[in-house]
Amino acid sequence: MDLLRGFVAVGRRMSIRQAADDLCLSQSAVSKQIRALGEALGVRLLGRGHRSIAFNPEGERLFRSADGALRQLQDVAGQGIALGRLELLTPHAVGASARGPGHGRCRARQ
Repeated sequence: MDLLRGFVAVGRRMSIRQAADDLCLSQSAVSKQIRALGEALGVRLLGRGHRSIAFNPEGERLFRSADGALRQLQDVAGQGIALGRLELLTPHAVGASARGPGHGRCRARQ
């Protein structure tokens, strides 16, 4: 789940740095998530240029599906007040030890 969350964050921002900030992870950890997801699926998801990234066709299809699925999960979780509590537990696949001292605001949220 963390791999998809990282991929979707990059897709929404089209920036690894901004996605890393949103996720309270290092840029390296997010890059590793994207690489691990691509390797698990056997496809390359993103192409990189000078200071830019772009979806490959497979990445574009995955992004549309994964973004929609994560938004639905967030909607269901947001309804937890009326429906009871929904708690999603996922293993922290990549990046738990990669958080650096620059993520103090993120530690405060956790």
